Amino acid sequence: MRTYNLFIRFSILIFVTFFILSAAAGYSFAADPDKVVIGADDKAPAEKKSETAAETKTAEVKVTESAEKKVETEKKAEEAADKDDTGKKSEKKRKEDTKKIEPPSALTASAAGGRVKLSWEESAGAHHYNIYRDRSEKISKKSSRYNTNQNEFEDEDVKEGETYYYFVTAAAKNPGGKSKYIESEPAGPVKVETIDKTPPEAIVSLKADHAENGRVRLAWSKPAGGPEVMQYVVLRGESESVSALKEIKTLAAEFFEEDGLENEKPYFYAVAAVSKNGVKGALSSIINVRLKDTLAPEAPKNIVAAAHAGRIELSWEKPKDADTAYYTIYKSEGDGNDFKKIPAPSLITEGRFTDKSVRGGKEYQYKITASDKCANESKPSDPAVRIKIKAPLNVRFARSGEKSYYGFSYNPEQRSLYVTDSADGKTWSWWNVMLQNFPLPDDFSDDCRISFAKDGKKIMAFVYDTEKMSISVSVSGDEGKNWKWWEVYSSSLPLPDGFDENTRIDFSVKGNLVYCICYNPAAQTLSAASTTDGKSWKWWKKFGENLSALPNQSVNSLNSACFYGGQFEAFSYNLDDKTLYKGTLPADKTNYVSWNEVSSKFPAPPQ
Repeated sequence: MRTYNLFIRFSILIFVTFFILSAAAGYSFAADPDKVVIGADDKAPAEKKSETAAETKTAEVKVTESAEKKVETEKKAEEAADKDDTGKKSEKKRKEDTKKIEPPSALTASAAGGRVKLSWEESAGAHHYNIYRDRSEKISKKSSRYNTNQNEFEDEDVKEGETYYYFVTAAAKNPGGKSKYIESEPAGPVKVETIDKTPPEAIVSLKADHAENGRVRLAWSKPAGGPEVMQYVVLRGESESVSALKEIKTLAAEFFEEDGLENEKPYFYAVAAVSKNGVKGALSSIINVRLKDTLAPEAPKNIVAAAHAGRIELSWEKPKDADTAYYTIYKSEGDGNDFKKIPAPSLITEGRFTDKSVRGGKEYQYKITASDKCANESKPSDPAVRIKIKAPLNVRFARSGEKSYYGFSYNPEQRSLYVTDSADGKTWSWWNVMLQNFPLPDDFSDDCRISFAKDGKKIMAFVYDTEKMSISVSVSGDEGKNWKWWEVYSSSLPLPDGFDENTRIDFSVKGNLVYCICYNPAAQTLSAASTTDGKSWKWWKKFGENLSALPNQSVNSLNSACFYGGQFEAFSYNLDDKTLYKGTLPADKTNYVSWNEVSSKFPAPPQ
């Protein structure tokens, strides 16, 4: 019997030694394959879920099986050594069978990278830990189970977008007990929601279906596959480089609108989809959007027309549109509605324009449009501005030769020069055309005054520019049949003191002697300067001051003055009653001798 017991003990020792060496070499034995379940849906450890996850879990199970084999072998050896003839357990073993182990504490769980990581604080005396998982809160020990001898565990057998519940128990060896291990109460359960990190597919249908007048509208379609899309990110830049794009809007709709953009400027857009878990997909293709300007400015307002000698000045209020680039003038003659564009040598960019293609006695209508740099033209200003130019009368009187009195009438608009004469100032010939087209100097303007003088057969036309203080002259030596072109007679003759808009400028000629006379009937003054060469002048001298009022002066009076026979003569012609008065002022006196009615029926000058 003793020999038999020694043989049993020796066999047990060999078996235990082999078990330990096997565990060290990586071999394992299932302690309880009907209860230790690896993976979801209660599958056995040998059934692989996935290659990577199965290898990890199989290694853990092998460790656990080896440990269980070891414990079982040790238990049998102890039972064989300590068992008495009656086969009953000792009192010590019965007490060990009733001991307990505390559950793990501080159980936490987190999902990341397609796996769930659990961790906890170790329980004293724990041999390993059991992890239970289910998809509902009714988790039990019949749920899927894993085990490990570490105080952490990674569950790789999870799906994105799912919810899992876990609890963990600690297991300790139970020598002499009915079960191999005693198991603690569960820690948990803990809830874990996995997040789908799969990015949405890139948008392939981005387009601009509206891009004009500072406003753009983008549209696209939802990606056909991939995870559910919750919103979109719109990016914009001023170059097609991805690094130049900036996020400008996040929205849920499949379209985007913005305004306040600059026309004819390139903008670059891209859109990215964002999943319900906040994962951003790849950018769409970058599209280039250039906004067209199709919106015309407002029409100009408050058109003002002013008639001057040989021209009409137009001015208007500019539209408030910042992109107004130029204006176009349309004109119609008379009451007609046939407005035609006035050709301009260059673009009209300011709020004013001078129309020189007008004639006295005619009525004109004007409309104005505004255009932007894209040639979008506004509606014409409304109503049209209407203006009529009166035929200007420029009647001057001169004295010379046998037929002592001469009258000159020049219409700057019609460019026609008329002449009448009288031997006594009472009976006058009818107005005759001296020159049908008498041109003005190229630089003639509203600041210029025109006058005529006669000396024998020589007729001289003078134009005094009150702005430049220069005098131009044109001369005919054959009673006005042929004329020399305008030339500068004097480059600088300042105006006398007291000169204003009511002052008439006249010239008288006797040989080389030229008088420039400034007569102001309103101020009742007369001043004169003289020269023989146009370069050196005898300065202005007042020959009349506080002159007596003209007997026939009215708003429709035409006034003129000349020098003849050593004295100054002033003429006043009243267009209303056709009377002509003359006053004489000797050069050595300061008052008129008298105002005399020269003619009661002076012929009206042609219009």
